Amino acid sequence: MRNFPRRKFTTAGFFLLFATVISGHLYAETASDKWFSVVSILKHKAALGRAHDVELSGNLAFVPGKDGSIAIIDIAQPQKPELLWYKEELGDSETVLLYGNHLLLGTNDFYSVDISDPKKPVFSKKISEPLDDRINRINGMVKRGNTVFAANKSGWINAFDISDIKNPTLAGSLNVSEKYDLMSPHDIDSVGEFVIIVDPRKFGSTGSQTGKIAIIRAIDRTSGQALPADEWVLVGVIENKQLSGANRVQVSGSFAYTVSSYGPDRPVRAPMLGVVDISNPHSPRFAASVPSDSKHGPNGLTIAGKIAFLAGGETVEAVDITDPLHPIKLGSQKLPASNINLDSSYAKGFRKTDNAHDLVFRDGHLYVSCQSDDSFMILKIDDERILSLAESR
Repeated sequence: MRNFPRRKFTTAGFFLLFATVISGHLYAETASDKWFSVVSILKHKAALGRAHDVELSGNLAFVPGKDGSIAIIDIAQPQKPELLWYKEELGDSETVLLYGNHLLLGTNDFYSVDISDPKKPVFSKKISEPLDDRINRINGMVKRGNTVFAANKSGWINAFDISDIKNPTLAGSLNVSEKYDLMSPHDIDSVGEFVIIVDPRKFGSTGSQTGKIAIIRAIDRTSGQALPADEWVLVGVIENKQLSGANRVQVSGSFAYTVSSYGPDRPVRAPMLGVVDISNPHSPRFAASVPSDSKHGPNGLTIAGKIAFLAGGETVEAVDITDPLHPIKLGSQKLPASNINLDSSYAKGFRKTDNAHDLVFRDGHLYVSCQSDDSFMILKIDDERILSLAESR
């Protein structure tokens, strides 16, 4: 997920689609302070099945779901989000980017979708690679110039040429699992001539208790365009236990921020926000961390001003990164049970584990994908300090 300039849509009407909107308040269960409040929750099993990512453009939110869906939601009135359109059966739908009047969607394939009319999107192009895994399980994307770099959990990094947005092409791919031992790239960002890739090492399922951040030179310094894939070179890497389960990465200044999640069956890992100093790309250094209050750790991360917002399990957190070497947690809040449907697959008394999967900040609100509950949640930031830092530049 990456933010792009805002674009405003006006719509004369909406599709009448079945959805449920819940409004209420979100109070901290472990403290008397109220950091955030729930403005609304939109639930829809088909449109938001295992909602994964979220991106905004103008008055619209775009939410892909791992059950194979993509949904477009009108958020002009945060108290009453309206489901405009959705499509199912798209495979493992995990990440989106907005570019002009097009939505770029990463699933087991790569799609370019014309959203000039958000009630009637048109699929312009689908890029597939059925013979191997080079385009498969795309989980993170970032745009540089006319190129979109995509991180794919099967062990590849792709570069898509979007100079013709209606007819993008695969410009190059690199098997980073085979060449650089990046087992399961989950997210990607860029700075200067480099792409920054985070690898949770399959969350410890292979016995590895470490995670990685890799820095690859993939961009021409002069033109800002992608280099041919056979010229991509690993220049720096950091691997340690503090990055175990790390699955999101965003670069701000000379630091890469990442979040690490874990499951209760793997207690050796500690969920956290990690800060990696990448001022020397050849020798990245783990610089600081802040523990997460979520048992299962954060999966979502967005940097807004001087705040890192985290989302994971049932918890939303705000960390002051004014001094990246000394981050300070300002607010941590757990969703109340009343906002979460019970899940019969868990033992009695247990609650769902991934109802704050990813998030984005804008205009005093957080827009959150809720994977376990097939929903989309809008929070209002009630704490003035958090809001001020988030809106600072």
